[in-house]
Amino acid sequence: TEESADYCAKNIRLVDGYGTFDLYSQNEPLIEGITLSVPGMHNVSNAVAAAAAALLTGVSKDAVKRGLEKFGGVARRFEKKGEYNGALLIDDYAHHPDEVVATISSIRASMSTTPSLPARQSQSWISRS
Repeated sequence: TEESADYCAKNIRLVDGYGTFDLYSQNEPLIEGITLSVPGMHNVSNAVAAAAAALLTGVSKDAVKRGLEKFGGVARRFEKKGEYNGALLIDDYAHHPDEVVATISSIRASMSTTPSLPARQSQSWISRS
């Protein structure tokens, strides 16, 4: 659970589909105001795991925040290719049902007319045990 997790995201918000959150370690704030450059709640979970791995290997908090915020994703994963007759064209190699659901959720969140959507206050956690 979040209370026993070594790392977790709190104060999560989606702004135009992109996650903003605070990283906590053992229920204490560690890095505040991380804003991702890749859309979707699943990327908040990915970012917590990446941050935990980096911090545990000695990477500084500032470098972790910069790296998470600059990471633009990988080729063919929610890659915007352009528009055709007013339709947005996105290339995504998702083939597993969970990946397809995550991609569709990201698209819906990023296309929302609402400027920001509150997410659960805590979503992702990593525990070493």
